[in-house]
Amino acid sequence: AITTSYYRRQLNNRAFLNDPDVFFLRDDNLNLTEVRKSSLAKFDALFGGVFMTSDDLDKLDEEKINKYKGYRKLLESKIISSKSNDKVIVDYELEGKRNTEILF
Repeated sequence: AITTSYYRRQLNNRAFLNDPDVFFLRDDNLNLTEVRKSSLAKFDALFGGVFMTSDDLDKLDEEKINKYKGYRKLLESKIISSKSNDKVIVDYELEGKRNTEILF
């Protein structure tokens, strides 16, 4: 799903809304590390046109809600460039500041 979403990113908001997989904030009933969960949420926010978690936000603690808010802020980003080899590397601008993320 990540590979497909990455290669469809250029069509997002042009032909359709890119719909990557849901991301996760919770810790229970999940085998993903915090790094993988964070990478998935950032990827979805930066490259997707749909941004959904499968978690019940009412059951999350304040720390996880703050993470969610931070990921949602990434929806305002402007992608400058991205490339994919073993990892996805994306340069983007948010609130006038240039950032780089290395995902997965």
